Amino acid sequence: MTPVKTWADQVVIPTYPLHPEDVNPRFFELEGTLIYPYPMQDHLSRVKAARTYQALFLENEFIRAMCIPSLGGRILSVYDKIRGREMFYRNRVIKPGLIALRGAWFSGGIEWNRGPQSHTVTSYSPVDVLTVEHPDGSASFVIGDTEMNFRTGWEVKFTLHPGRAFIDERVTIFNPTDFPHSYYFWTNTAFQYTSGTRFCYPIKAASDHDRFFPWPIYQSRDLRCLKNYPDATPVFAYSCPFDFFGVYDLKEDYGVVQCANHHVVPGKKAWTWGQSDAGRMSQTALTDDWNSYIEVQSGPLRTQTDYAVLGPGQEVTWREWWYPVAGLGTGFEYATKDVAVERADRDGKVQFRVATTAAHPGARFEVRRNATSLSANYVDLTPDTPAQVDVRLEADCLVEVKITAADGRLLAEYHSPLEIPDVQIPTELHSEWPEPKSADDMHARGAEFDRLMDRVNARKWYWRASDSEPSHIRSLVALARLDVQAGLYEVADERLASALASKPDESLAWYLRGIVRLRQDRSDDAFACGIKASTHRDTESLGLGLAARAKMRQGAFQEAFTTFSAAYERGDLDRVRLFEWMILAMHFSGESIRARSLAEEVITAGNTRLVPRAVVALVDGGAWKRFAAETRAYLGEFEFAYLELGLCLADLGLFDEATTMLRATLIEGPLNEVVRPLPLYHVAYYAARAGNDDAATEWLRRAQSTFDDYVFPSQVDALAILDYAIERHPTDARAHLYLGNLLGGLGRLDDAVRQWKQAVQQDQTLSVAFRNLGIDAWKRQGVLNDAADWFRQGVVARPSDQVMHRDLANVLIDLGKRQEAISLLKSMSPAPSLRNDVTTVLARAYLDEHQCDESLDVLETATYSNWEGDIDNWLVFVGAHVERGRGRLEDGDALQALDDFEAALTYPEHLHVGRPSRPREAKALYWKGCALAALSRASEARVAWQAGAAGAPMNEEQRVYISKCEEQLETESWPA
Repeated sequence: MTPVKTWADQVVIPTYPLHPEDVNPRFFELEGTLIYPYPMQDHLSRVKAARTYQALFLENEFIRAMCIPSLGGRILSVYDKIRGREMFYRNRVIKPGLIALRGAWFSGGIEWNRGPQSHTVTSYSPVDVLTVEHPDGSASFVIGDTEMNFRTGWEVKFTLHPGRAFIDERVTIFNPTDFPHSYYFWTNTAFQYTSGTRFCYPIKAASDHDRFFPWPIYQSRDLRCLKNYPDATPVFAYSCPFDFFGVYDLKEDYGVVQCANHHVVPGKKAWTWGQSDAGRMSQTALTDDWNSYIEVQSGPLRTQTDYAVLGPGQEVTWREWWYPVAGLGTGFEYATKDVAVERADRDGKVQFRVATTAAHPGARFEVRRNATSLSANYVDLTPDTPAQVDVRLEADCLVEVKITAADGRLLAEYHSPLEIPDVQIPTELHSEWPEPKSADDMHARGAEFDRLMDRVNARKWYWRASDSEPSHIRSLVALARLDVQAGLYEVADERLASALASKPDESLAWYLRGIVRLRQDRSDDAFACGIKASTHRDTESLGLGLAARAKMRQGAFQEAFTTFSAAYERGDLDRVRLFEWMILAMHFSGESIRARSLAEEVITAGNTRLVPRAVVALVDGGAWKRFAAETRAYLGEFEFAYLELGLCLADLGLFDEATTMLRATLIEGPLNEVVRPLPLYHVAYYAARAGNDDAATEWLRRAQSTFDDYVFPSQVDALAILDYAIERHPTDARAHLYLGNLLGGLGRLDDAVRQWKQAVQQDQTLSVAFRNLGIDAWKRQGVLNDAADWFRQGVVARPSDQVMHRDLANVLIDLGKRQEAISLLKSMSPAPSLRNDVTTVLARAYLDEHQCDESLDVLETATYSNWEGDIDNWLVFVGAHVERGRGRLEDGDALQALDDFEAALTYPEHLHVGRPSRPREAKALYWKGCALAALSRASEARVAWQAGAAGAPMNEEQRVYISKCEEQLETESWPA
């Protein structure tokens, strides 16, 4: 067979670009988002331009796939060569909407949704992507990333095989850190929707975000049919016992099948925007045509509110297969990665149609009933067209279907019609937590918040458990672990000492104490703690790895190599890091040729990790410039990746190597590339640790004189680096800012505030520090006057910062200074356009000042792309029209009042809000009825009040006006 072809090319795609990312960091404790150190991407442009993207391609006989590394590794196109069409929905423009965690998200193709919530932080950012060709003729995209917020990694090996009409995905999530982290992952595919589209889910129950419900019929609606969803709806399969699901379009006679082990990949999700105008409007924000799409998603957890935890060094991996099917008529009742089968009963016979992902000449299709063979046909299966087998059977007759290849390999075996077992449908999706009574209960509550990535509440409940039972080991250890993650090493050490005093063989406490000792540069003690931890099975590999790291710090490379090797050979834990540490130690202990060989094996197989390539560079005498050129070609967030590699080398005491690598990659890199501050601070610290104080001084001088936006350090290891910089130069304002950002990212707000105050005392131009101080004063301390003062100084420092203006305006409004807020926002000179949230704040401020004309003028001249589900601008629009209409009505101008009340029932396109199936219109309808009554149009008034009374009680205001409409209908004698 012909090997899979790979190539790279440039493609031009019409794109609505983003305005510059927000220069202000977002911290979990202050703004409730988990994105730090990523900046927000929430200022969208609506001016389209042609943009050139670097694209990677794979192609075999049946499929051609295109990946765009700079857009989250999105598979933008999977072209079905057999049918001459896209397998998934292909959006012909890149038009982001405000949907992802950071804002920008676009539709189409296959998205790799790593989370940690909603759509991932890299939805609209570059990730690592390379192509690799395998000896068997297959080829892969290797798509992955190490997230900057948690430092955990994910990788998708997206493979095409010769002769196979499917996509083979191998997904791995791994935790190459010293601490546990939650994970979440969904393969999100888009499929073009028509009136004939239906979900093919072999289940009896499902849930959305609020409730469980039976499948496929619920409240007299067939949930398989997309036309039966009035509003945007997620559907998560519940207790699916099969390894397949998908979607099929009866109108197009075309669909997509996904297959995976349901025990490993239980997540089967469908998503539709629904049939209402609100859903239609949401999709127009993402495309220039009127094509609609749905989503079919798979993942290792049942729903997108579920999270699992990876311990230090742990990983999860699974495989799934996706393929197109056509000509099956009505869908598929059963599927494997080899075949999909549909059954149709008609005219006294049963017709089976079989689609296949590879050629199987002479395959055997057998139908049995009660162990008796009714039919055995030999058919030539080919991906080009489905095979058809007719069997004389009465309708709905239960039979066994078995399909085998000519070589005897089983392709599929099942009962037809497919027997889907009944399940007990739970009555509640979310249950209330019982009040904790014991320390164990409180610890369990803390662990649940930990799993949900809420370290504030996790710490609170662990502390309550420890307070109620001072010797509660698990809570002491959990608190100590949170302390270590925040860089509070002395506090952690005290807790661990208490835990070990109560339970001397607590292995996790020994492991964490070893991490503390390593961070404190006490390598002898770290080694001893690692050995203690290694005596217990649960922490054996972790303890040995820790001990070996301590030996590397001491320069005992042979001992380190031996210990790393022992850890690697003994278990399946920490395989990524142990292998990388092992080959580094192998090189430094004198076995460079063997180290290079192992590293090259990993590289050849397809791997984006940097350590194997760094080992090759080291073995080749420090070939870091070649290393830089090779890795830059596929890295996404390259600054973070190289800083991570530097920290990895420094963790092993390899400070000279870390310095040389960073100089080659980030300081003496491509011509005309701007050198950013963090690499300079890192190199200064490494030079000092290597004993080269003169070089360290020069690097610090360069760092001090280098300034750039978006300097958001996030690695706890960098605390020592910035502490060193400030110790050497206490007046380095930017080092204080950066250290404050790092501390804020680690959740240490009191310490962060001290650093930010130092920064602005020394440099009044540091707007980011002012904004951080303002947000802290507002959101955490609740001191609004202080917040306003900080924001005012921030506006002076950066007059173009619309986020700063918005925040100051909101604080002024809270202080009752609405007119000052209006003047502030009116005085802005935005370039190139006002943010949506700024115009909404201004329009609402005008409304609250009863300046309805001004409020509507602001809305009329703005162009919106709202956050998913956000209708605040429309509520202001409605409120302004209703208030102005009421004034006109009171003044006796019922006709103009009616114009306003009718306008309040509209959904202008530029507001980007569509009418939902259950609209909030009772208020406008009530006043419309009043205006009509004043105009003596009684029957029309009654119609308006009837419509208002029939509204859905969505919120308190809606309920109030429903009641008012009902009162009018009950108390007045209006003609029918």
